Amino acid sequence: MTHMAYQHHWDYHPGTRYVTEWTTTARLLKRIDAWRGLIGRTIEPNPFYEPEFLVSSARHLEGRDIRCLAVFRDGAQDAPMIGLFPIQHASMLKGALLPAIEFYRNAYVCLTTPLIDRSEPDGIWRAFFDSFRTAPELPGTLLTHLLPARRPVADALMRTIAERALPMAEFDRFARPAVENLTDYNSYAAAFGTKRLKDIRRRARRLAERGTVAMRTVSDPVEKLTVLDDFLRIEASGWKAKAGTALACKPETRAFAEEIFMQPSCEIDVLTLDGTTIAAVANIVRDGVLYSIKTAYDEAYHAYSPGTRLDLWALGSLSRHKDRYTRIDSCAIAGHPIGALWRQREELISLAIGTSPDTSQARVDSTASLIRSFNRLKGWVKEQIADKKPSQGDTED
Repeated sequence: MTHMAYQHHWDYHPGTRYVTEWTTTARLLKRIDAWRGLIGRTIEPNPFYEPEFLVSSARHLEGRDIRCLAVFRDGAQDAPMIGLFPIQHASMLKGALLPAIEFYRNAYVCLTTPLIDRSEPDGIWRAFFDSFRTAPELPGTLLTHLLPARRPVADALMRTIAERALPMAEFDRFARPAVENLTDYNSYAAAFGTKRLKDIRRRARRLAERGTVAMRTVSDPVEKLTVLDDFLRIEASGWKAKAGTALACKPETRAFAEEIFMQPSCEIDVLTLDGTTIAAVANIVRDGVLYSIKTAYDEAYHAYSPGTRLDLWALGSLSRHKDRYTRIDSCAIAGHPIGALWRQREELISLAIGTSPDTSQARVDSTASLIRSFNRLKGWVKEQIADKKPSQGDTED
């Protein structure tokens, strides 16, 4: 993608009312107001493609700009941005590239939903696919990971695929725990079952015997700075540090965390024992949706299920603060034990799509098959690692 032209392309497809531009995160910052304006009009939120997260990803995780396709209403200098599609070369392992591009993702991106204005999502998808005519150096296969299957962006994409007869193959589908419009926490919790409720209460009593237990949601910047430091310290003391995945393991991931989780859109749920943090969940809130990004807990207390306590706290927040939250998304991997508590599901699909009808179905199928095989191998490796994690029935990731 190093030869990609960064320019407006309205000359190449005059039949459309929109203008597309191959660009970068650095260039987009010069039009930050247009970017933020799009966020306020999206048909579906994605905090991972907002300026704070995407630019921080470029700065700390990538060490370079992230390529994007931006869609504008027209060719005027002050035209509103109506679509944003961050992209990268697809890879299975670092350095092992696939003959495809994909919507940008990293280890902390839980959605790859493009930012699309609610005004005309089908037209914006059409403009996106039209733009590939001006970038012949790009592979003809697009991968979409972690796309919510039953929401407006995917609906518009499917209509565009059908309209243009684009080749497509699904290479993954799973449903992760999420809860929407919870009206009464007590009724919801009653459905956990007698055995589970007894176990939750027993662990809570045992923890309370050790001191004063408290939970709260922290959004104040000054307090959040202290709590975030606690979060990073706790995460770095457990199995994630041994696996090399704790945010504090590397200077770049620690800097990323400190930048992301200090943003106003972030809040941290905290469980304390005698005033000392023993578990925390870092969340991002956008358009009433709470995304649980990272969890950390002190493994010395795993027998008391501190993570479960915070998972239940999130359910209670959804019930108590209907003006702030309409939905909570666990951002969890398939099969995560939090599903025993958060019983509803957000279905996610991953697709391989030909960017034009000229891309053969066989090519798309071959790419999808290769990814499925790799995912099976990766799943097996994760199962071996999971055997070494604490296994006392808690719900931490």
